[in-house]
Amino acid sequence: MLPQFDLLLGANWWGTMRIYNASIDRNKEIIYVPSRDYVQICLVDTGYGTPFISSIELRILNNATYVTQFGSLELYCRYDLGSNIAYRYNYDVYDRFWYIWINNNDWKQLNASIPADSLKQNDYKPAAIAMSTAITPVNTSAPLVISWVPQDQNDQVYVYMHFTELHVLAKNQTREFNIIQNGKPWLQNFSPQYLNVTTITSVTSGKEIKYSLEKTKNSTLPPIINAIEIYRIIDFQQSDTFQGDIDAITTIKSVYGVTRDWQGDPCAPVAYLWDGLNCTYGANESPRITTLNLSSSGLSGKIDPSISKLTMLENLDLSNNSLNDEVPDFLSQLQHLKIFLGQNPYLCESGQCNEKKKKSIVTPLVASISGVLILLVAVAILWTLKRRKSKEKLTASMEVNDQNEISLQSKKQDDSLQQLKKQIYSYYDVLKITNNFNIIIGKGGFGTVYLGYIDDTPVAVKMLSPSSVHGYQQFQTEVKLLMRVHHKNLTSLIGYCNEETNKGLIYEYMANGNLQEHLSGKHSKSKFLSWEDRIRIALDAALGLEYLQNGCKPPIIHRDVKSTNILLNEQFQAKISDFGLSKIIPTDGVSHVSTVVAGTLGYLDPHYSISSRLTEKSDVYSFGVVLLEIITNQPVMARNQEKGHISEWVSSLVATGDIKGIVDSRLEGNFDINSAWKAVEIAMACVSLNPNERPIMSVVVFGLKETLATELARTKHHSGADSRYSFEPINVNLDTEFMPQASIDCGVPQDVSYTESTTGINYISDANFINSGESNSVVSELKRVYQRQMWSVRSFPGGIRNCYKINITRGSKYLIRTGFLYGNYDGINMLPQFDILLGANRWGTVTIYNASLEEDKEIIYTPSLDYVRICLVNTGLGTPFISTIELRALKSDIYTTQFGSLETYYRVDLGSNISYRYKYDVYDRFWDNYDSNSGWTRLSAFIPAHSLEQKQPDYKVPEIVMSTAVTPLNANAPLLISWVPEDQTDQFYVYMHFTEIQVLAKNQTREFIITQNGNPWNQNYFSPPYQAVYTLYSASAATGKKIIFSLQKAKNSSLPPIINAIEIYRVLDFQQSDTFQGDVDAITTIKSVYRVTRDWQGDPCVPVAYLWSGLNCAYDGNDSPRITAL
Repeated sequence: MLPQFDLLLGANWWGTMRIYNASIDRNKEIIYVPSRDYVQICLVDTGYGTPFISSIELRILNNATYVTQFGSLELYCRYDLGSNIAYRYNYDVYDRFWYIWINNNDWKQLNASIPADSLKQNDYKPAAIAMSTAITPVNTSAPLVISWVPQDQNDQVYVYMHFTELHVLAKNQTREFNIIQNGKPWLQNFSPQYLNVTTITSVTSGKEIKYSLEKTKNSTLPPIINAIEIYRIIDFQQSDTFQGDIDAITTIKSVYGVTRDWQGDPCAPVAYLWDGLNCTYGANESPRITTLNLSSSGLSGKIDPSISKLTMLENLDLSNNSLNDEVPDFLSQLQHLKIFLGQNPYLCESGQCNEKKKKSIVTPLVASISGVLILLVAVAILWTLKRRKSKEKLTASMEVNDQNEISLQSKKQDDSLQQLKKQIYSYYDVLKITNNFNIIIGKGGFGTVYLGYIDDTPVAVKMLSPSSVHGYQQFQTEVKLLMRVHHKNLTSLIGYCNEETNKGLIYEYMANGNLQEHLSGKHSKSKFLSWEDRIRIALDAALGLEYLQNGCKPPIIHRDVKSTNILLNEQFQAKISDFGLSKIIPTDGVSHVSTVVAGTLGYLDPHYSISSRLTEKSDVYSFGVVLLEIITNQPVMARNQEKGHISEWVSSLVATGDIKGIVDSRLEGNFDINSAWKAVEIAMACVSLNPNERPIMSVVVFGLKETLATELARTKHHSGADSRYSFEPINVNLDTEFMPQASIDCGVPQDVSYTESTTGINYISDANFINSGESNSVVSELKRVYQRQMWSVRSFPGGIRNCYKINITRGSKYLIRTGFLYGNYDGINMLPQFDILLGANRWGTVTIYNASLEEDKEIIYTPSLDYVRICLVNTGLGTPFISTIELRALKSDIYTTQFGSLETYYRVDLGSNISYRYKYDVYDRFWDNYDSNSGWTRLSAFIPAHSLEQKQPDYKVPEIVMSTAVTPLNANAPLLISWVPEDQTDQFYVYMHFTEIQVLAKNQTREFIITQNGNPWNQNYFSPPYQAVYTLYSASAATGKKIIFSLQKAKNSSLPPIINAIEIYRVLDFQQSDTFQGDVDAITTIKSVYRVTRDWQGDPCVPVAYLWSGLNCAYDGNDSPRITAL
């Protein structure tokens, strides 16, 4: 299995190493000036095979050589042009590899015997043996041409040409030539000197790079060149992490024996950030470490002083270790530091370790150290040692508060519970219920949980531990809340005990433990959760949170939503538990500002953690993390630095469309794809870093009901309704009028047809539409990423023009899309460029910039014939190929223009992070997601299928696209959409799609005007209708150097403008008529009867550049061309 992996040089991505042949070596070479006194070369496993390396070689060069304006020089090629043998050290003092150029029939080789000491060298010191050969044109009057096609036309290329005259010229002989670079004079009247090395340097770029050495009129001899070096600029812009931070974190790693995969630069590249670290990245500044999480890492000993060297540290988590001795004072010197030290039983506050009553920290802390000492409350160490053997099964929450001993605090606060005398149990009752605390079913920071019985009904009794610093406060909170809130998806409080220091809570018994135990398989009666089970549990939990937010007045924020706090009863109904950190939020619409941040790392809302501003959206974030756990069965905070937080890992897979890679592999694909995508979309919306972009819980509930209904429809054991949840069945029937018409998989065998599993589209082979080309397959790694129709390609190494002919309905409007995935199908990894024709006209150029990325060309086109021809044209820059051809019939009254066809420029679902096509879109339009705009905020709502009224019904914009929108971050600012056309004369048609996704209050209005380049685009102020799609589009085409659309809030509007989606098309005016149909029929018959073997494909007469061999045609204005000579 030939692997592929990445290489890093210091903090920067160097490139990808692909092994194509097990018996041939591969090299990567770069000229590099390091900024440190060491260099790090890292091999990165990208999932395509095991990285390996055979050798590393470093050679010191002369600083006067290979000088660039910026960046490093990666070797593209280095040739001894006149030799048939490759050389390195000791022929070359710098140990450069000099390769041989494959024979060029237009060149001939020259050579001479040149002793190394007789050659007058320059600083570059090309090997004397390389300079003893040269090439010259076979035709002495012809130019000597060296050309190549860069992989990326934007690459800056440095070229070094080495010359010397090999022979003593006679008096009547001269060798003089000009060097032309890409058609422009570069060096005039150059003559190589005998046994004297001259090196000429050039910087260039372009689609094709060509050097032509052309003999001058006065020269008697043709041009020569001995050797050439070609380098590509790589601009390593990422700075290494600040050296002080590197030294500090390296010391920490050594002192504590950290066994994590900490290699390379700690902060960069960002994709390989060390596990447990976060960093800041300033422009042109070295990254700085701001977060260090070493929780549960088996640390022992003192808190090492090296931590204080991380001077920009903001978050330090050393919880759940075996650290000892005093908390050092140097931590207080780190401003704005939040520290987590809980569950380190041998750690104590400064100055208290030697007191007679030694104390120990037993509760996790979140402390803001801004010149204020950490306040630690301790309990007797003997009590701790007695219970130290027990492992906690419940994760303690993190909170800090200045408190005294619990027994003292209890006396002051007991009175506040006197009003809640209902269901109070004495301590004697508790002893009886639990049979003297006989059976332990759980432990946590609050205390121990025991199994008990009340009249043969099992209950859970949670007793407050005397060592729990915050336990009494949490005890009060739970009693106050659970005595007044009741919901089927919240754990029920049966009663409580509040007798002096004996505090306890009595709950209904949840026989199946917590959700996390079942996901991990650690529960003694663990049940494998099906996709349906998981969505039911998620919906249960969402309903519980939705009740806290909307059913309680004032609303309640849980603050510690996590999978261990979601309990399951015997029927696996989920209920939210542990309300000890809950907060009641004011009803005045202002965010509650909490003085203490509380929650569990990984689930904690980042915005709340940073700002201390607590809102209902904080619970939404935590729920989103839980939903991702349910979907993926992945840890929330992975030790593997490639995954990081679960939301980051899922986001990386969402970008590739790999739903099966996201969903728990143990399900083995046994789930509805659309249901899974819906669940992922809900979860990713919930974990948005911007709280304003997160949905409210009622919207989440609605979306999960849809998700469950879709799965139930698949399993066919339910109609879509459920006794536990009230919702309408989802209609998944599709309008067969708009089923995709022609879906062609190019390159598969003639008898192959199949239904693609994700979209349900039926694909057929292209063999019946073309009679030339070769079938090939992309590399196997890409088959894991792309849908099946992209796995094969048809390539055309022969002929100039190769054409598909596809029958259609004359005069109907079609969306035509061609797809191209190079995927290194030919094994040479040379990215091609070629032209594509549509009928008699040039459609455009297909340029492949990345072997692993799909390129598409899409156009809305009304053919004048009852067939359409799509031709691929070899322009000399690589072999043309194609992966797919798709034709979709459109309604004739949409996408109308004054003239021409509409080529897709952009089609964007502005508010989404996910791309969509059929079945979501009946026309199978591709709706791309829009990269984040820092001036926008996203809105979302869940809109049921077929619930939107389409004001212009034939555009049929999908509900899922219209369920998101964008609005300005600054409510008073305009919403701007702009682009710079490649050609300022290009004309564009723009289609904007709007719907109001929120029910506006009586005192709310949303009204705005749209301008184009400062001029009104629609004449009146516009208000998007609620649950109805309205499409605004250009009456005439837009043009200019830059096109700017501005959506500006009206003076009387209380809300800013919104927009849901946009389509932008470029006008292509296909002016060339097809050849007269009678002539086409006649010449096609002649070709068939006589079996003409000429390259007769496409239109016989046009484009003129591709006129069929042996034909002449007459071209008369707007009339169809006619064949006049055969």
